[in-house]
Amino acid sequence: MDRRQVIVGAMSGVAALWASRARAAQQAGGVGRLTDKIVVTEAGGTNVVAFSTADGLVLVDSGAVKMWMARLYPTYRPNTCLISNGLATMAFSLPGAFAAKLVHPERKVLAAMGDGAFLMSAAEIETAVRERVPFVILVWVDGGYGLIGWKQDIHFGRQAAVSFGNPDFVQLAESFGARGYQIGAADELLPTLRKALDDVYEFLVSHPQEVIVMVIQDEGVTPQDVAAQFAASGLDALVYRGPAEPPWPTLREMAESDQRVVVMAENNSSGVPWYHQAFEVMQETPYTFHDTTQFSEAPNRGGTTGSLLLMNHWIETAPMPKPSNAAMVNAYDFLLRRARRFQRTRGHLPNFVAVDFYATGDLMRVVQTLNDVRR
Repeated sequence: MDRRQVIVGAMSGVAALWASRARAAQQAGGVGRLTDKIVVTEAGGTNVVAFSTADGLVLVDSGAVKMWMARLYPTYRPNTCLISNGLATMAFSLPGAFAAKLVHPERKVLAAMGDGAFLMSAAEIETAVRERVPFVILVWVDGGYGLIGWKQDIHFGRQAAVSFGNPDFVQLAESFGARGYQIGAADELLPTLRKALDDVYEFLVSHPQEVIVMVIQDEGVTPQDVAAQFAASGLDALVYRGPAEPPWPTLREMAESDQRVVVMAENNSSGVPWYHQAFEVMQETPYTFHDTTQFSEAPNRGGTTGSLLLMNHWIETAPMPKPSNAAMVNAYDFLLRRARRFQRTRGHLPNFVAVDFYATGDLMRVVQTLNDVRR
């Protein structure tokens, strides 16, 4: 799956990680000819407290959840925990998280809300999925307006009109095209968040000829955190354990040895032998292009030393990428021409082609041409 995801989870309600994952196209022979959108996996924090240690943004809704988050959630940087205070506008956190991700697409964003607030704004999940704006929604479920009920008990000695029924939150999320997970107790949170890796494992088991490359954006996540999640999901049995340097095995050899997941970190991979520094392994082009005249094949991260080559190929627009730009730069003639220019400049075809909206345009046909695949 290529598109970024909104993932919804519920304590005894909605929680989870979002991950952007792309599948590599497996070709017989060849060295690392992996194609598709190359920001393959983006791993978030493993729980709510771990999330706060990174440069993330948490938006907390009004209600009982606000009281608990205000008391117990640790913050380390200004303006990283936004709470609906004062007039306590209800249901702001989900659309607020949407807006926060548009303003800060590079940061992890979490909306923490009760089930009452969530039901008031849940339809915005459809908007987020359609517009490809990824963030996490964590919903506390108590089947009522808990804080109002508590105040009614204090003032009147009874509660009135504060209870309601809930839908199946997992099915609700999935009906919008998001991911949904059910969490019944606090100690289920970490295994639930790990479900993202479980999904990758299930895909690989059912597709034994596929090879996946993951580049983990690992701010706030240690290599040991990553290794623990891989072990718990079973993916550690499928990771590539050979040297991350030439001579690389062919994709067929990787599939036959069942070492089919190459894992790299953008920042820190120390202490885990199969976890590699992405830009010691790869060399790339620049990635900030505002129009087609700016495309460059010059070395960027990784210099000219990495053995695998990444060609970044998209038009940068704020706050989100545009399908119309992808249709233009992913067109067969345009993309093939740039790949050939990359080959002339860097002395090798790109092993990775990173694009926006991989299904728009002719990416796979260009890759098949470059790999000399005849159907």
